[in-house]
Amino acid sequence: MEAAIGSEEIWNQKQLAKAIGTSVASARVAGQARSLDSIEGSLRIAEGLRAKNLRDGLQAWLQQFHGADFSLETDEQGRTLVSLTDSGAEKYQVR
Repeated sequence: MEAAIGSEEIWNQKQLAKAIGTSVASARVAGQARSLDSIEGSLRIAEGLRAKNLRDGLQAWLQQFHGADFSLETDEQGRTLVSLTDSGAEKYQVR
């Protein structure tokens, strides 16, 4: 996967969760969810972080460590969609 151009490279889990939260929050304001593929395509995740913490993929990482903030579901086209739970919306200050 090619890294997103013009975005900051993400080196740690806290930075990654914040970037995903901000991305999904903007979609929630518009009344939508973001696809996992579009989120991954918009982030430049450092290879060290991928190798160390994302071996099983971003979806598994979100489910394991951030299930309270993010909800994942599959749409009719088979895409995985990411949205914020109520606690995630509060955390990422969605109104």
